[in-house]
Amino acid sequence: AGILQTSERGDYFRKVLTNLGSFERGTNEWMTEAFLKTTGGDPVALLNVLETFVDTPLAAVEAIEVPVAVITGAEDDDNGSGAALADAIPQAVFREVPGGHMSAVAKPELGQAIADFLAA
Repeated sequence: AGILQTSERGDYFRKVLTNLGSFERGTNEWMTEAFLKTTGGDPVALLNVLETFVDTPLAAVEAIEVPVAVITGAEDDDNGSGAALADAIPQAVFREVPGGHMSAVAKPELGQAIADFLAA
């Protein structure tokens, strides 16, 4: 999953964007649609964005030669394993902060993890 294999995640969003208004309240798809509405996302434009998703070969990830911080929410598995991604990048560090895919961005620990990486 993640950047190595984008099709599953892209298929999920295509399903949501092409079936708006049909999901049972409380499901992941319903929550995704609700988020789309709150952000004012344009479904047609977002479908076009999905066409830009491409898989990244593992060899390309392994060839990254700069320091990288892979920081994910502890409850975030939306885009694959952050730890596995960091393991594949020679100079990467992995940090986990509280929260999920969306809620981690509001946690002060995210900012601290970024600041710590940049200060190292």
